[in-house]
Amino acid sequence: MADQPCPYCSTQNNDDASFCVDCGKSLNVNVSNTETHIAPASIPPAYQAIEKPIKKKTKGCAIAFLVFFVLIGAFIALVSIGNNEMKSNGAGVTSISTNTNPSTTTTPKPTVPNLELIGKTTTTTDGVTSYIEGKVKNNTKRNYNYVQISFGIYDEQGNKAGTAFANVSNLGAGETWKFKAMILCTLDSSYTYRLDDLTGY
Repeated sequence: MADQPCPYCSTQNNDDASFCVDCGKSLNVNVSNTETHIAPASIPPAYQAIEKPIKKKTKGCAIAFLVFFVLIGAFIALVSIGNNEMKSNGAGVTSISTNTNPSTTTTPKPTVPNLELIGKTTTTTDGVTSYIEGKVKNNTKRNYNYVQISFGIYDEQGNKAGTAFANVSNLGAGETWKFKAMILCTLDSSYTYRLDDLTGY
């Protein structure tokens, strides 16, 4: 009596046996059909089911990281451009001082005129003519070829009654001119005067 092998576990069975004595499966199944049926059903689908999600996930992560770094780079560039514009002295940029200590703040020095009437002025008379006397200083580093000074003379009612006038040539840099301006009008017992003009060239 010939033996027949089990197509599943290769156990030798009697030729007239219908089921394997070891695994209990049917011996009437065609082995070649069973093998071709099992192989494609068990291996490729399981492989494909595992591989596809992994590839998609890896690709998605790479794209997410790329977009993240591009956005970070763009943000840094915009901040850098904004800082450069604020540092420049363009229109719309306002400088704000945070110094609140009054002892360290600097106050601008008052502007000194080029020609300055210094000290007090006085009036004198020689019995016939009256004068206004005083001093003018050249505060510049240049020489003036000509300097003149004039005063307005006013009566008790505030009406202008005349002028007093004096001039000098070649007033040097830093020099002081002691002027004597002659009053060119007849004066009453009471009058006032004030500076009208002080010029030079």
